This record gives sequence, structure tokens and C-alpha cells, in this order.
Amino acid sequence: MNQFDGDFSFTLYHEQEAVVTNTSSSTITISATSKSVDISGTTIPALEKERLEPGKTMTIENTSLASAYFKVEGTHDYATYNNTGDIRNYRLDTSYNLHSIYSGESVAITNSSSKGYEVIAPYKLFIFSDRSKPAAFRKVINNGETLEFKNVSSREFNISFNHNKYDYATYNNTSELVNYGVIGSYDPTVLPSGRRVVTNQSTEQLEVRGPYDAFTVTSRTTPALRREVLQEGKSIKVTNNSNGNVKLEFDGSYDFALYNTNGQVVSYGKNVTDSYKNVSKGGSIVISKASSGSTKVIGPWEDLKWENSLNPALSKLTIASGDSLEVTNSNSYSTGISLNGVYDYAFYDEKNQILNHFIKQQIKNINVGSNQRLAFTNTSGVSQEIYAPYGVFGFHTRTSSVTYSETLLPGKSIELKNKSTNLFSNYLTGQYDYVSYDRNDNVVKFDRDEKSNLFNIGNQSRLVLTNVGTSALVIEGPRDAIEINNRLNPALIKQTLAQKENVEFKYTGTRGSATVHMTGKYDSALYDTQGQIMSYMRRASASYTSVGVTNNRLAVMNNDTKTIEAYGVYDLLEVFQRSTPVTFTEILSPGKSIELKNKTTNDFPINLNGQYDYVSYNRLDNVVKFDRDEKSNLFTLGYQSRLVLTNVGTSAMVIEGPYDAIEINNRSNPALIKQTLAPKENVEFRYTGDRGSTSVQLIGKYDAAWYDSDGQITRYSRQTTIQSVAIGGNRLAVMNSDTKAIEAYGVYDLLELSQRSTPVTFTETLSPGKSIELKNKTVNNFSIYLNGQYDYVSFDHSDNIVSFDRNIKSSLFTLGNQSRLVLTNVSTSTMVIEGPYDAIEINNRSNPALIKQTLAPKANVEFKYVRDRGSTTVHMTGKHDFALYNAQGQLTNYTRRASASYTS
Repeated sequence: MNQFDGDFSFTLYHEQEAVVTNTSSSTITISATSKSVDISGTTIPALEKERLEPGKTMTIENTSLASAYFKVEGTHDYATYNNTGDIRNYRLDTSYNLHSIYSGESVAITNSSSKGYEVIAPYKLFIFSDRSKPAAFRKVINNGETLEFKNVSSREFNISFNHNKYDYATYNNTSELVNYGVIGSYDPTVLPSGRRVVTNQSTEQLEVRGPYDAFTVTSRTTPALRREVLQEGKSIKVTNNSNGNVKLEFDGSYDFALYNTNGQVVSYGKNVTDSYKNVSKGGSIVISKASSGSTKVIGPWEDLKWENSLNPALSKLTIASGDSLEVTNSNSYSTGISLNGVYDYAFYDEKNQILNHFIKQQIKNINVGSNQRLAFTNTSGVSQEIYAPYGVFGFHTRTSSVTYSETLLPGKSIELKNKSTNLFSNYLTGQYDYVSYDRNDNVVKFDRDEKSNLFNIGNQSRLVLTNVGTSALVIEGPRDAIEINNRLNPALIKQTLAQKENVEFKYTGTRGSATVHMTGKYDSALYDTQGQIMSYMRRASASYTSVGVTNNRLAVMNNDTKTIEAYGVYDLLEVFQRSTPVTFTEILSPGKSIELKNKTTNDFPINLNGQYDYVSYNRLDNVVKFDRDEKSNLFTLGYQSRLVLTNVGTSAMVIEGPYDAIEINNRSNPALIKQTLAPKENVEFRYTGDRGSTSVQLIGKYDAAWYDSDGQITRYSRQTTIQSVAIGGNRLAVMNSDTKAIEAYGVYDLLELSQRSTPVTFTETLSPGKSIELKNKTVNNFSIYLNGQYDYVSFDHSDNIVSFDRNIKSSLFTLGNQSRLVLTNVSTSTMVIEGPYDAIEINNRSNPALIKQTLAPKANVEFKYVRDRGSTTVHMTGKHDFALYNAQGQLTNYTRRASASYTS
């Protein structure tokens, strides 16, 4: 509540009260608009008022049960305390005049203005009291003086400064450095139980202000920060003995080496201008000024050990172009060295074994592992300065370069052997042949006219090189890994082959195998140690063929349209000229025949170019297959087998194959015996072989009959289209039953062919109403082919009736051995009957096959059996009565209105 002049009204709510004090010199009138308001006098004033003079302090305590406001009528510092008396917040030089505090809290007010003013509060809610200590301290620090401000409260607080030309260092409750600042920086916060050390670096007084009850302030003889100025040639070492990391700040250029708590190098640098470096707990840094001028080093005074260093931060050496050095790291950790140029270099382990090698590398920094050695050669073309943390490396002059450089004249050869336990790269400039061997002296790979500028040699492996260029070949690699030996013999054995020229390679190794490479199409033959041909390839396009201990000779023939080169490993091969070709070439004129025999124990391909008939025989001289008008250009001839060919084309036929595998003989007889048959023409084949059988191929529709060795027909086929017909130990008769010419053919050496005067198939025409009898005169069953409508009676070999019927249209009838068939043509057109000519005897017949009677209703007829044995049946086509009589005329059976189709 405030004090007021003039008219004023306010509202009182249920159970509220108001205290009014007349502060004027005249009477005031108080009235209420409600009868519920009780107005009475009191000795307690409405407000507590106290005048606060400049620099004086008072305490105001809220004794009510709720938050309440009070008023300060001038500029002031204040600090608020909770109900336990702990400082909660503070503020300096505030002109805010209305404050609210919680129940039980108090506020210390210091008049920070130049004149007095009143502090006003509700009398019944607050208690005023004097205070001797100010709400905020004010400390003045002169130039060069240092004060320490310790926060003794449970909260963090800011402290303020009148200018920023001071140094400070802030620590937490465990005295671990939180931060620090130099002139111009600012961080006002101090943590609970932390402290701030402040040094005034200005000629102007530094005023520091903060909450009085939150800090203790003490004077210090040591400053907040240490400043060291390094002149050229001077070095210092700073060790961090604090509980945490510490940042050092720099102004100027410097060399440094930074170490961790174990004394291991963390980083280093030369002539850097970085503004700060962090030193870890327990770590250290050596700083050197190597250039003209000076450099400032700034850091907190506490917990850092500053000492002059007799040794510089870095070791520095100048290496001339082409010179070499070695550095050894005897420490238990990896450390870097700065080279800043182009170098060849190699690493070595503690046993002095070379680990790797690099050539002409642009290097700035490189790490050297624990107990490793680094050798390097300056290939920059100019001198270079190298540097590393002082005392970490041992430096040694090296008389030889890291990289060997070998110049190989045209036509000369060399051998490089990797005597180390690691793989290494070698660098080549030029054109060369090479052979690469592994550690077991096996050939890994080889090639000719190579131009690759990089070649890897495995551990304990070797590389043979021949310069095949027109200029010198330059070879470079790790000097300490490669053993170099001159060599009289070339890397490769090479042979240039003109078209159709032949050459032979012999394997001279004692184990394994080698390959021979070819640069074009070639024919090749591989031979075993006894000189037997084992395999053959024609017009191969694969770039290589293997030859080894078991199959130790390789013959090669150029089958390209241009000159080719054959080459292989010199140390494993010998080369010889060859007088005979790898591939024979046989020209077969049209109509001529030839026989090829595989005289080896392996299968081999025969290449053919043309149209031909052939017969293939296996090693037992049995026919495997045969055909006519073949155009296939590849034929595989089995071991000890033979192939008979006849050129049936109109131009010469070319036959090629392995010269040393195939025996070639001219032949007067063709491969096949062939006959073209006009329609109805007949021919006969006789098998002339002494065992087994063969087949006759027939292209078209035909009739065929087979005969046994006694000339008796055994089988018959009519209008067949089966292409292959077997024949063995007998004869085969063939008749063209097609409407066009057909061809019959078979193996010439197994067949005889003759013309046949009689047909294979008889053809009998039977006019309407005429009858004929056919008798099978052989011991085999045969089919009869019929075209028409007929009555028939069939008799078995004992002349007993087998069956009969009328008006039949079936086109096929099987006639058993020694049986006969009686036919009557009952149609209105001519009937055609066909069957095997040599099996059927044909006789014309005047009597019909059947006796037939047509009966009108109630008409009667009588049949009498005329033979002296057996019986027969009479067929009826409708209902009938019949009576049966014996030879004496006596009735033996009677049936009325019978429906059975026949009666015996």
C-alpha cells in the first residue's frame, strides 16, 4: 500500500482490512458504502518508513505468511536472503523501486546514490533493522595488485568490474582451473566454493563489486596469470600440475613440443602462430623462440611449473638434395617427424628388417613407430629442413640412398631378388620382357614387351628382366630389400613364326610345368616323354598352352594370316625347328575317297571343309555311324579308330588334323554304297560282313522285305518312312513306294547292291464280281493290304475255315503261315490287293468266296455240307426258322424265329 494525496477509493473484500494513516496537516474523511465495514482507530501506522543515507545499509524482513512488496525510493544495491539466511541473489545500482520477497525472506539494501531517500513498507508485514555490512562489497585494485575472491555461498554469482584491463583465473571447488582471461576478456561467473583471482594490469584503478555475504576477499602476492617473454634462442618448459587441462596462450611465433602425462609426444610444430595450446593434466610443453623478435606465453600462475629449458623444443637438421639420413625411435610409442619435401623412404623394424618402401613421395609429416627406424633420401632437388621433437629420435648419416637405381641397356638382362620377408614394389621406365618367380622358385607370370611402370616382388621371390626397348631401361626399388645380379640369358625364349612355320618347345624343368604364349592363331600338339602325341588344338586363340614334366614337348604351327610369336620362360624351355607340320592338310577332289586312321591311344579332332559321305569305325572296326551329304566341319576320331570319307561336293574338300596322330590312305572305293530308286523300282542289299550287322538308310516312302540266309522271306513292311533299316547276315529288298525318287544307302564295305527283277510288293487288281485266292507259302505270318469291299473266307494251314464274312471294307488282313485267303470283290469298282511278292501265291478263282441266297418272307432254302470232315456255319441277317438234318436225312434240331446270326 502506498501513501496518497487527494481523493482515493478502494475496495475491501471479505475479511480484508485496511490501515489508513493521516500524513497530512488537516483532517481526512473515511467513509464506506457498505454497512459490513467496521471502521475503528488504531495505534499501528499503515506504513513503516526509514530514511537511508548514502552508503548506509539496512535489512528488511518479511514477517508475513505470504509474499509482500516494499518500496525503495532511490538507487541502491541489494541482496536477497532466503528464510535460512543464505544469499539468494543480488543486484548493484538498481533504480527499480518496488521489490517483492517471499515469506520469511529478507533483503539487505545499501544506498548507492549520493543523497538520502526513504524505504517504505507495510508496517504489519515487515521489520526494518540496521545493518553494518553493505549488501555488496567494493574492492579497489591498483596497478599490479592481485585479489582473490572466493565464493563461500551455495550458489554461483557474478562479480563486476569497472573496466576489462585485468587478468583473471577462475577455479572450481576442487581448485581445478575453469578458465582464465587476459586483458580484454570477460567472464563474471564464480561457481559455489570456487574462486576468482584478479590482477589489475591497468594504471587505472580496478573496482570490483559483488555480493558481500557470498565472497571472501584476500590479497595475493602472486598474480592471476604468468607472462613470459621469449627472445630468439630461448626455451622454456611448462608442466601442468593441476587437476585438469590448462590452456596456454601465445602472442607471436614459436616452436613447441607437447607431451602427455606419460612423457609421450602429443603434437609438435615449427614456427607456428597458434594463439593457444592445451596442456593435459600432468603433461608439459616445451616452447622455443627460434626466429627473431619475441613471443609472449601466458598461463595461470597456480599449478603450472615454469622453468627454463636448456634443450630446444625441436631437433632440426638440413638435408641436401640426394643425401640420406636415418632416424631411430627408441621409445615405446609412435612419434612424428616433419620432412616437408619429396623423399624416397623406408621403414625398418627392431630387427633391422625392411618393412616397406616408397619412392618420390611428397611428405609433410610422417609417424615412426615404437622401436622402428626410418631411412629417407631427399629427392626434392633442393635442400630441406627436417625437424622433430627434441630427444625423441636418434639421427644417423646414411651413405647409400634408400632406393637403388639400375640402368639396363637394350638387349641386356638382369635378375632382382627380394631377400626380405615382405612384398616390395619396383619401378620401371622402358619396355621389357619379364619372368616373375615366387619364393619356391615357381613361375608366377611372364610376358613380353611390357611397359607397366610398377612391379611387385614377393618375399624371397625374384624377377628376371630383359630390356627389349631401343633405349635404356631404368629400374628403381628398395635398396635394402632387393639383391641385383646381371644375367647372360634373356628372361624369355622367343620364336617368330611365319605362316605355316612349325617349331617345337621342350620342357627342361625338373618339376611342375611351364606355359608357352602365342600372339596369334596357332595349331599345337602336346607330346609325352616317349614322344606320343597326347593332345592337339587347331586355330587356337587361347594365348598360352602348358607343357611340363609329364608332357614335355609342345609343337606349334602358325595358323594365322600373319606372322606370330611364340615365347616362354627361357630357364624352363628349349626350342627346335620342326620339319613336319603340326597339322596335316589333305586335299580331296570331288568323287575321291580317303581313309584316316588314328594310330594313337587318344581321341583327336579332324577338321573338314566341304560336303562328304562318311563311315566312322571304332577300334574294334565296328561301324559307329555313317551318313551322306554331311557338312559338319569337325569330327572326333577315337583312339585306334578310322574314318572313311568321300567328297560328294563339286569342289575340292580340305581335311586337317594332327599330323603325328593320323595315318592317311587313299581309297578307291567310296565310303557309302548308294542307289537312287525311281517309283516302283526294286533293289536288293546283301550284307557282306563277317559279324554283327549294319543298316541301310532310306530317304522316302518304301516297301521292304527281309530274307534269311536260305533266301526265305522273314519280314515285310509296306509304305514305310523309317529312315534306318537294320540288316545283318541276310538280304534286304527295297521297292520305292513313293511318288518320287528315293535314295537308299549304306556302308560300302559291308554291303553288295543288286537290281531286282521281281517287285518287293505284288499288286493285284480284282474286278467287280471276280474272285481270287491268296496263299501264304512261307512259315511266317504276313499282312495283306486291301482296298475295296469284299467277301472273304480265311483258311488255316490245315485248310480249316478260320473265319468268313461278307461286304467287308477292312484294309488289312494278316495271313498266317501256309494259310490261304479267298476273296470276292462285291463292290462296283476294281479292288486293289497288295502284299509281299515272295511270300504270297496268287490264283484266280471262278467260284465266289461265299454262297449267298436272298429269301423273301416265307421263302425256304436248303444248304448241304459237301466236305467229308469238319463243319461250317451259315449266317442269316434276320429272324428265321431252321431245321438241321444228319447225313441220313433225320431231323436233329429245329428252331422257330431264331435271331442268332449264324447256324452250324
